[in-house]
Order: sequence, then C-alpha cells, then structure tokens
Amino acid sequence: MAGMGASMKRLTKLCLTESNKMIVAIILAMLSFTISIVPYYMVYKVLVELTKVNPQLDQIINYALIAMVAIIIKITFFAAATSMSHRAAFEILYKLRVQIAEKLLTLPLGYFAKKDLGATKKTINEDVEKLELYIAHNVPEIIGALTLPIVTTIFLFFMDWRMALVTIAIIPLIFIFYSLTFKGSNILIPKYQRLLLKMNTAIIEYTNGMQVIKAFALTASSYKKLSDACLEYGRFEADWGRATFKYFNVVTVLISSGVVLIFPVGMFFYLTGTLALEMFILFLLIGLGYSQPLMKIMQFMSMLDLLAKGEQEIHQLLSEKSLVEPEISQNPVDYTIEFINVDFAYEKQQILNQVSFTAKQNEITALVGPSGAGKTTVAKLIPRFWDAGAGEIKIGGVNIKNIATVKLMAMISLVFQDVFLFNVSIKDNIRFGKAGASDEEIIAAAQAAQCHDFIMQLPNGYATVAGQRGTKLSGGEKQRIAIARAILKDAPVIIFDEATSAADPKNEDKIQTAISKLVKNKTVIVIAHNLSTIVDVNKIILIENGQIAQHGQHPELLAASGTYKNMWETHVRSKELNLTGGGVNV
Repeated sequence: MAGMGASMKRLTKLCLTESNKMIVAIILAMLSFTISIVPYYMVYKVLVELTKVNPQLDQIINYALIAMVAIIIKITFFAAATSMSHRAAFEILYKLRVQIAEKLLTLPLGYFAKKDLGATKKTINEDVEKLELYIAHNVPEIIGALTLPIVTTIFLFFMDWRMALVTIAIIPLIFIFYSLTFKGSNILIPKYQRLLLKMNTAIIEYTNGMQVIKAFALTASSYKKLSDACLEYGRFEADWGRATFKYFNVVTVLISSGVVLIFPVGMFFYLTGTLALEMFILFLLIGLGYSQPLMKIMQFMSMLDLLAKGEQEIHQLLSEKSLVEPEISQNPVDYTIEFINVDFAYEKQQILNQVSFTAKQNEITALVGPSGAGKTTVAKLIPRFWDAGAGEIKIGGVNIKNIATVKLMAMISLVFQDVFLFNVSIKDNIRFGKAGASDEEIIAAAQAAQCHDFIMQLPNGYATVAGQRGTKLSGGEKQRIAIARAILKDAPVIIFDEATSAADPKNEDKIQTAISKLVKNKTVIVIAHNLSTIVDVNKIILIENGQIAQHGQHPELLAASGTYKNMWETHVRSKELNLTGGGVNV
C-alpha cells in the first residue's frame, strides 16, 4: 500500500508538469458532471407544472429548452476536458519517453547485461502506455465520476432527505463486495507482472532467434517454450477472473438495483401522502443512474494496482545509478592507456584482480588468454561500459572518470565480434561513425574496409536497408561495415575484438591491410583469438583468471609462458588441419 501511495504521488507530480492543461481539464470535467443534474431537475419542474390545474405550455417549453442547453453544455465541456487531458498526456508522455531514452544513454552496459530485454521493452512501451490511459482518460472521467454522486447527493438531500438516504443506502454494500474482488491482490499482481514479463521475453527470444531455431531444427521446442509462456499467462488471467467474477457480478447487480429500494419506499411515502408524485418520479429517474458513476470509479480502482506497478518499474529505471559525470571534463595529454591495480566484479563474481598494464600511443597491444579470462571485460572498461570497482584507468594521464562521457566516446572506436547494424541504409549505418559525413567520405571508408564492392552488388547499393540487426548481410559483411564505420570515425583509440573473426579467408588479408592503415598513429588494443594476427604487435598481454600472467612480444611469451605456448601450438595445429575428400589429414 505504501508503494501505491508513493506511485500516486509521483503520478500527481508528473501530471503537474502540464498543470495548466490538467487544471483546465479537471475544472471542465467537474462543470460537465455538475451540469448533468440540471436536466433531471427540469423534468421535475415539468412534472410540477403538469400537476397544476392550468399548466403553462410556455413554461414547459422553457424547461425543456433549459434541459437541452444543459445537455449540450455538458457534452461540450466534457469533450473539451478530454481533449485538454489528451493534449496534456501527449506532452507528459513525450517528455517521459525522452527522459527514459536519455536515462538509458547514461546507464552502464552492465544494466543491460543484467536486465531482461523483455522487461526493458515492457517498461518503455506498455508501462508508459498505461500512464497515457490514466492521464488522458481517467483523470477527467474519474473527477466526473466523483463529482456527480456528490453533487447529486447534495441535491437529493435538499429535495427530500428521507428518499436521499434510501438512494445512497445501497452504496456501502457495493463497496463491501467490491473490496472482496481485491482479495489476495498483493500476491496476484506481482505474479501477473512476472508472467507478463516471461511471455514478452519468450516472444522477443522466439522472433530474434528465428535463424538459429530454423538452422538447428528447434522449431518445435522453441515454439513450445513460447506457447507454454502464453498459456501460463492466459490460464493465470482466467483463474484470477474466475476467483473474482462472483463478487464483481454482485457489484454489477447492486449498482443497477438502486431503484429496487427507491420504488417500494417511495411508493409507501406517496400512498401515505408524505411524498408528492413528481418528487417520487424524480427519485426513480435519478435512482436508475445514480450508482453508474461508481462503476467507473471501481474500474479505475481495479487497474490501480497494475498502474502503480508499471509506474514503479518506470521509476526504478529512472532511479538506476548512472555513470557519474565529472563537473569539469579534463583533457588527456596523449592517448596512452594505463590500467593501475584495476578490480572488477559482476554481480559478486570477481572478473578482474589487480590488473595493471600500459598500452602506449602509436603501438598495438594485444590481449590474449583462455575463454572467460577477462579480455573483453578489460576492453569494455576503457569506454566506461562499466566502472571499475577499484583502481584507476587513465588515458593520457587522466582518469577516465574525469573525462566527460561524450568526449571519452569520441576518442574511441569499437569493433566487436557481435556487430550491431540498425535497420536503416548501409550508408547511414556507416555514417554513425561521423555525423554529417559526405557520401564521398563514406565511400572512401567503405573502400578502405574492403566492403565497397559487395555493397555495390546489393539491390540498392549504399541505399540498401541492412534489415533488423543487419540480418540481410553475412557476418563478414557486417564486420567490414563496422570497420568502415570505425575508419570514418578516425578516433585516436581503437579497440578490436577479433575484428576479422567472421571474414572469409579471401578477404581476411584485405581487412588486415585496411586495419593496418587505420591504426597508424593510434592507441590500439586487440582482443585476439587468431594468434597469427598478433605475432608482430608491440606488446602481448596474457590474461589468466582475471590477472596479468605474462606480457611481452611473441617470442618472449613463447619462451616464458607454458599457457601461451600451448595456445600457440594449438593454433598452429588448427591451421595445418586440411579436410580432403572427407578425410582428415594433419
């Protein structure tokens, strides 16, 4: 309950960012529902007039006209209220989505590694959309639904206090039975959120992994996983509905049965001569619709838990710890990279321990080691995808935490194994390396990266859309486009994570040539799996179990490190392996 209260406070604060529009919407909604009592009163006045010995037709027409005008004003005011609340909602949610997008840019990569993609998608899309429903629709409608019973009750007590008590007598029963529909919601709501997240994740995994699913004939098992998640969610909703349906049915009946009490009691008063006929009819008319606004209030209350949970997810995302930006950004004197006693742990698992090394400008430093040793982690700490738990990482003598993130990222080009391409043209994918780059610059970068020829063979050349995540291109083609992007950026620090891993043998030499031109006069860090590509680099750093085991050049490591020697011999044997006519010759 405390969590819901905090959510409602934050939602109110959110609405106040467009306070002028929201206040106008609320006032118009209140006026609209207040005016709605006028037609009922005019009906009463007409009945009074008709019971006179000489009813005045002109007066009856006047009452009818007043009722019509009141109805028109009610509709106009409510339309204006919803229009204003929608405008406010669009402005508020636009600002909120921008705020979320900006927040995501400030979060370390570790957030996305630990956060499920389905959960992030749900927060950005579905949870924000629920707020639109609350702001645009529920604010004016709930204000109206609260205003109408209050105004009507006051009006009825002025007309006849006895009949007013009879009219509102049903309301306590309505709320008693309605409260039963929330039985166990503190357990059910979190389970609902969990199953919805599970279903969203299964859908995303199924669609994104379609190539692997088909390639390994996993269609049946993958579909079953998706189907089971959807069925589990559907069964839960059905069971929840069945558990609360009986109470909600009673509520619906009670809301529609107010007149059941009004009719016999009113008839008794009328027959005993203590209630005028026109007053009796007025209460019957109002009794038919008096409790209807309560249905809107209850519908709102039923979604309040879900709304609060969604808001809490948004609040949690916005409250995630961002990378701390320096008050004054410092400028490095050069682009030499230093690791000084760096530790790093991921979710209590220690990855790096007391890592210290220097990667000099104008040199290539290679990181090698067994899988899982921490090589990629070292590379990703440099652009602050994560922050080190202890120690310092410096560029040009300046701690990277004292360099503004925008400046830091401008200094670094990244080419990783898992290349991400956007669903835009090849040209625009390369242009991400340098905003505003001319077509000539893009083509020159593509030629240097040895990808110009295959791009020109695509249906629309450089205008060809890469497809979702670059699915229209091969792995080698995507890597060459990523290299073209890095060439275009021309950053002073370059980090390669096996940049040629997906290249075919025919083009590997060409890409190596392109890379050799790209790395001139730069600080280069290479994560190497193909040891042949790093035998001539300036320094090789062997990482084992998150620590620096050895460093030096290729001949030195062969002599000093048994691990490196074994890696090299394994690499050489794999190169010598030839497949001939189905046989294996070594």
